[in-house]
Amino acid sequence: MRSLSRVLVVSCALVGLFAGTASLDAQSRPHARQVASAHTAIAIGDFAPIQGQAGSDNELEQAIRSALSTHPSVTLSPDRTRARFIVTGSVVELSHHLVAQGEREVRCRVSIVVADARGGSVRAMLEGRAGVRGGGTEEAMRRSAVRGAVASALRSIAQVR
Repeated sequence: MRSLSRVLVVSCALVGLFAGTASLDAQSRPHARQVASAHTAIAIGDFAPIQGQAGSDNELEQAIRSALSTHPSVTLSPDRTRARFIVTGSVVELSHHLVAQGEREVRCRVSIVVADARGGSVRAMLEGRAGVRGGGTEEAMRRSAVRGAVASALRSIAQVR
């Protein structure tokens, strides 16, 4: 009887030890699917310059590249064949208004398309808006409005599947 109780005690201790080790191992090494989905590879597509705006050739592309490079769940892929999605976009609206003496307002609305890298199926169409007021140069205000609109549109890119 005493021998049986020792076997039970030792067995329980071993089960507890293995269970504890397994749970530590699971906590220290995330599941492969979680790691893969944590960083979605996205490539940058083609962009047209902003209509009627001199010096804006790569402005939208630069704003999207900058926003995606700092996004916690996105990895920018230089190679389209290795990316899961390709992002393209356009400036849908860009307006300049004089709101007060010496103060301007620039408003921007962008449309961003997220498509499968293989096949080109559209996964999401994202829209963002932003406005900037102040007395700065028109070019600086335009860049700021475009960056704000892109950031607004890309807020929900982590939910694209």
